Amino acid sequence: MIDTKRLAEWMDERGLPGKGAPLEATYLSGGTQNEIYKLVRDDFTSVIRIPPKAAPADRDNGIIREWRIIEGLDGTDVPHTAAIAACEDTSVLGRAFYLMGFVDGWSPMDHRDGWPAPFDNDPEARAGLAYQLAEGIGLLSKVDWKAQGLEGLGRPDGFHDRQVDRWTDSSSGSKPARSRAWTSPPSGYRITGRSTTSRA
Repeated sequence: MIDTKRLAEWMDERGLPGKGAPLEATYLSGGTQNEIYKLVRDDFTSVIRIPPKAAPADRDNGIIREWRIIEGLDGTDVPHTAAIAACEDTSVLGRAFYLMGFVDGWSPMDHRDGWPAPFDNDPEARAGLAYQLAEGIGLLSKVDWKAQGLEGLGRPDGFHDRQVDRWTDSSSGSKPARSRAWTSPPSGYRITGRSTTSRA
């Protein structure tokens, strides 16, 4: 559980809404890399994303990378939650963390035995989720990531080559049938190198 008293002090220092009001934290989900809590303070609701104490130290860097991406989406057409505030000072809660807007919804990971209505048995509703996902990816592809302050976040040069190399290497220990799927390009494509394919 997070230290809500210390977190409330930090929120006050940042001038966030609800100053002086009690802060309530409700655990939503989490694993070995992240924990997510819903925060309610007066009429201000947000979410904190923070690595658990047992997570590797470099997970703090990953949290700040996530924050930079969410913050970088501000002002774009990409559907995303609001970027509220981030903290790299581990003396506050013991780990780096960030606050983002609360989105009232559900995660398929929490409903493995069946999705809530109407997505449990309505094919059109399910298709709508897929279309929204595809639309979000399309909008994301149009973002000028340099203009949004994301330069230096990764290594764009040779990205596709590195990814295919990684996927190929990770599949080397898989079942033979699965390995053959990697080495046989789709119809209409030819292999031009160890890690790239192009349309013939």
